[in-house]
Amino acid sequence: MTRKWHTSSVETPADFEAMKKRYNPDAPERYPTNWPERVAALRPCTFPTTLSVPGLFWPLREWCGLEPLCVLALDDPDGVRKMVAFWTESVSQALAWVWDAGILDIPHISEDRAYKEHSMISQALARAFLLPAWKRWATEARRAGLRPLRATAQRIDGLAVWRPPAAGEACRSARF
Repeated sequence: MTRKWHTSSVETPADFEAMKKRYNPDAPERYPTNWPERVAALRPCTFPTTLSVPGLFWPLREWCGLEPLCVLALDDPDGVRKMVAFWTESVSQALAWVWDAGILDIPHISEDRAYKEHSMISQALARAFLLPAWKRWATEARRAGLRPLRATAQRIDGLAVWRPPAAGEACRSARF
């Protein structure tokens, strides 16, 4: 059992359109006013820098609820694709600041799609809805000079657990 709400913030397409306004990646308050100073401070680091952002299934599950999201994936796949496209673009735009600064060593995208011993979404739905965004983010990481995330041998009922490369493999600025 995961968290459960009596109502969700996205129950209709109109709810989704209204909710999107709260996620403006260009809003100046999303970024520190002293961004150039922070970048300058991170450049000479002797340790790997990491940034963690929510993947796709996690925020969509938070917006809709687990069961309603899974039903939507079957009943209204185009609606789910719109949410996926919105979140994919939002994360890409937010990460662009960090990619452009060249200070990130290990990007971490948390894809919370398993609970205890079981996956909350099938492999087929993950491939259909999540894989395109994962590929886009991996391409963006490569363009920034980073190696994309890779799968480990760990499994939860057939679900591959994704982990970044070891710090020494991924770190561009750290001196070990």
